[in-house]
Formats: sequence, C-alpha cells, structure tokens
Amino acid sequence: MIKGIIDRFENDKVVIEFEDLKIGVLPKNIFKKGIKEGDEVTLNIDTKHTKNIDIDELFK
Repeated sequence: MIKGIIDRFENDKVVIEFEDLKIGVLPKNIFKKGIKEGDEVTLNIDTKHTKNIDIDELFK
C-alpha cells in the first residue's frame, strides 16, 4: 500500500503525488465521488509493477 495526495485533475485522470515523491496518474472513475485536490488517499498497489512515463506527453 502506498499513500499519496491528490494533486490535480486533468480531463478524466487524477494526478497523485505519492509519499516517495513520485507522481502517479490514474483514471478518475476508480475513486469515490467527492474527492478533491489535497485529499489523502491510500492505494493498494505495488510500485514495482508501474512504469515511468513522460507526464507532459500523457496530457497532450
């Protein structure tokens, strides 16, 4: 499990800053309604199974 804070919303995606200072981008529809910027979230994911992306390319 990893903790993070909702940084911002971009289109249908949520940008999260994790406690290890990494940034994550996840679909908005996996979160409960009413989340907002600054909310703390705990996700049951293992960062070993993630990949590095260019965040600027993602939102073009």
